[in-house]
Amino acid sequence: QQAFLPARHKDVAPATCRVKSIERLVSLLGLDGKCEFHSTMAPQWNLRIAETALRAKAIRDITSARYQPLDQAMYSVKEVEGTLVLTPLSRHGLDADTRCHFPTLDGAPTFAFGDMILQADETRKSGCHHPIGMLAFYGKGIRAGDFGQVNNLDIAPTLMDLMGEAPAPAMKGRILSPEILTGGIPGRSITGSAQGGRALQFDTGKTQAASL
Repeated sequence: QQAFLPARHKDVAPATCRVKSIERLVSLLGLDGKCEFHSTMAPQWNLRIAETALRAKAIRDITSARYQPLDQAMYSVKEVEGTLVLTPLSRHGLDADTRCHFPTLDGAPTFAFGDMILQADETRKSGCHHPIGMLAFYGKGIRAGDFGQVNNLDIAPTLMDLMGEAPAPAMKGRILSPEILTGGIPGRSITGSAQGGRALQFDTGKTQAASL
């Protein structure tokens, strides 16, 4: 984590906006009865859409939505195993006159900002994520050393592997067990899958490997 500094994050509002009504947004996108949705961590929503073509259309419609007249994106969306992770984007300069525009929908409708986005219970930002961090291991059976760059996606599959569980197919991180252990886990062979990234970084020359 790092402190939220408005001077550094000029295009991001110091508060978290939320989808006012996910049911209304789903209906607007033409997804009534065609998707399952549930809230994850605020303000994100997961939209499970089985049909590939319908999912592609939803991505197009969501990513094309804009705050007017600022021409700023309303949402970010990421596809993971048939599920769309949708997050409304908070921006500076939004007021009651701001309109929400969906140019790729039939009729290219626009709506009042307050009809689509909830601001009444904003969560103030005190910090935000930093792309570089540190990951350390310590304890019996852990090999000392610097293991170079790893990704934050590597943590969950590594923990599951050490507990004897197979990582879920959707997990894209590497299994770090072969690199951090002085020996294998009894009764099992361990392999890792190569993935790139630079979300976490070891403190070179100062960090020793450690126990999970």
